Amino acid sequence: NFAKQLLYKICRVNDSIESTNIQRHRNVRRTLSSSTLKPTNSKTMTLGVRLGRAVLMVRGTEGIMRAVDFYQHALGLHVARHTDEWAELMCERGFTINLQAVTNESQLSAGYSTILSFEVKDMNEVVVKCMERGAHLDGPIQYPAHGKVASIRTPEGQMIGLYEPSVWE
Repeated sequence: NFAKQLLYKICRVNDSIESTNIQRHRNVRRTLSSSTLKPTNSKTMTLGVRLGRAVLMVRGTEGIMRAVDFYQHALGLHVARHTDEWAELMCERGFTINLQAVTNESQLSAGYSTILSFEVKDMNEVVVKCMERGAHLDGPIQYPAHGKVASIRTPEGQMIGLYEPSVWE
């Protein structure tokens, strides 16, 4: 349920963009059989499923140390477990981020990678903390109608998103 609410908040856009996306969705549905793709709503959502953890690969043991420092001090995550090759960080509401040290370049994403998106109460404060820990903004902070959005590249190269909703709940 938390993941569904978070996804809704992050994906909520103004009416014109939303209607464009709905039209694109309808066009996709026409190309697939009705048995393989049905619109999702609160009545058709699968119950009992929530996102529990994400695993990020980082370069070696030094990468683990830098990544733990960043996520703990810039984003305020709690370090549950930590070794030279593995770390488990806890977010509010139980979501877990695992950091895994790897030495083989083939285990690291090249080019585009998964983006973790965090809801934040104060965008400016969090951006400053991230930059103090070696991250940099990937473009300016955006101000859509539903809040503020920023993309940040961590010191270890992962892309993260920050979202400050216009109303903090």
